[in-house]
Amino acid sequence: MKTLTPAACVYLPRWLAVSLLLLSLAERSTCHIIRGPSSTPDTAYVTCVVGWGPLRDDYSGWVGMQVVIGASPVTVTELGRIVAPGNSGIHTVKLVNAGDGTDVAGGAVAINMSGGTAGQFQYGSLSSPVTLAAGTAYHVVSQENVGGDSWYDWDTEVATTEVAADNGPVYGVGPGSWFSLGWANQAYVPVSFKYVRALPTVTVVATDPVAGESGTTEGAGVFTFTRTGSTNSALTVSFGVTGTATAGQDYIALGNKITFNAGSATATTALIVLNNDLRERDASTVLTLSSGPDYDVGSPASAVATIRGYVLDLWPSTVPDKLVGIGPERLYMSPGGGPQQVEVTEPTLLITDVSTPTITVCRPAIPNDAGTAIIICPGGGYWDLYWQLEGAEVATWLNSLGVTGIILKYRVPRGPEEGASEPARRPLEDAQRAVSLVRSKASEWGIDPQRIGIIGFSAGGHLAIATATTFDRRTYQPQDDIDQVNCRPDFAIAAYPGYLVASDTNALAPYLNVPAGTPPTFLVHGDDDIVAPPQNSVCMYSALKQASVSCELLVYADSVHDFGVRTNAHPCSAWTKACESWLRHKGLLITHSSSPF
Repeated sequence: MKTLTPAACVYLPRWLAVSLLLLSLAERSTCHIIRGPSSTPDTAYVTCVVGWGPLRDDYSGWVGMQVVIGASPVTVTELGRIVAPGNSGIHTVKLVNAGDGTDVAGGAVAINMSGGTAGQFQYGSLSSPVTLAAGTAYHVVSQENVGGDSWYDWDTEVATTEVAADNGPVYGVGPGSWFSLGWANQAYVPVSFKYVRALPTVTVVATDPVAGESGTTEGAGVFTFTRTGSTNSALTVSFGVTGTATAGQDYIALGNKITFNAGSATATTALIVLNNDLRERDASTVLTLSSGPDYDVGSPASAVATIRGYVLDLWPSTVPDKLVGIGPERLYMSPGGGPQQVEVTEPTLLITDVSTPTITVCRPAIPNDAGTAIIICPGGGYWDLYWQLEGAEVATWLNSLGVTGIILKYRVPRGPEEGASEPARRPLEDAQRAVSLVRSKASEWGIDPQRIGIIGFSAGGHLAIATATTFDRRTYQPQDDIDQVNCRPDFAIAAYPGYLVASDTNALAPYLNVPAGTPPTFLVHGDDDIVAPPQNSVCMYSALKQASVSCELLVYADSVHDFGVRTNAHPCSAWTKACESWLRHKGLLITHSSSPF
């Protein structure tokens, strides 16, 4: 028989559609290419649409269909033939290389149709799985005989799929005599195969493992997902998020799913860090892939991104000259004060009982970053720290100038062995260490190591001056390599400082001196300050001038203590503009690599 065409067939009434029984499969692991009646689509199966052809038994040879494997290889485990009415024989179903007409090694199985139900598939397992190459054409054919079991003719319609597309009916007897009719989505003798589902493998890595607040240079906290295998379809992957960072407080929640677009092998999601002035230490965000029905989880299956908390411990594991005998660190609101004493009379946040000093790094927005950093020393008489008024608010002001503000949480209160009339010693240890630590991190933080200054308020103003004038000697035993880094600030700013003059005199306090190399200094005071009289700044100005140190002094009339960087109706509100001009004149608010000093 040379040809196999509908004209040679005896047509019988079209068989009515029947339900298709899908054999049980291991969950997610196998799938059918179904050739038979229509069925409800299911994610575990490839569906088809069928218009049954007539029954016939007038050909001896192989009949079936030609398929082209999709973008991924397919590993076949079973071959099948649909049962036609009255079938009872044994039929061999095999795979043939369409290119040369040879049989696929190990790709044949004998299937007993006896006892089968018409309209349903009978399957036989291959002795071992056979892998069909991606993009390659194969014949799936069943052996038939004249006068044997009947089979359905060519107008059986088959749905194409991503796994393997049906190119059309095929018949023949062996190499050199295979004939494909080229009628896509149709087949002789509906045949099928089961295969090991080639699920894509999904992995995740943190391609940008550090995340900072919006507008900083710290990083974006990017997680990149990658899938192997076919990318023809969109793929949604589930994941879980754990770690020490808190969604809604430290970052906007990531959700628990991400979708690969069709045609894409990668997908990304990023941390959006929320602004938090009191953020604690670095916090981790751990993203871990969850299993799913449409993909396998590969390695790495989890990734970690760190949200910069901008709070660094000042010292290594042991704090020298440790402050003992105090309770845990605590925050409370100040009781406020009268307008004769302080400019800011309403309560403000204080911190006390600090035994583990830290620095909190507050970065400016990227477009405005001048590469300058200023260490902030809040006041509080060496008993407390005015964290809000003279810490966080100062950092915000500096950020508006493009300056990195670094709040120093130094040790308070003073030790029981220290009197109230002189400054405490431990804060100076902390301040010297802070200058060295920030300078050691300058490259990492994008800071010019020769543009690191210090600013202080009240007792913190004294601390800024003490740090600027004791750089030639450490006040503690070096602890590590950081203490080999220069602790001289490149400039100093002191607002209404105390402890600079000797008691009941206008002379510089005996524990202060102005060595050669003391950095340029800016001093500001209220003329009516009774907490730390303006003589502190005036006397310091004179000492600096005698030592030929560049210095600027502003004393504002009708102004008292604790004005911080807030504005009010008094003249002292203008000091931040004057200080900005001074910084700009010194070249500290423009981007360049060399120090102006």
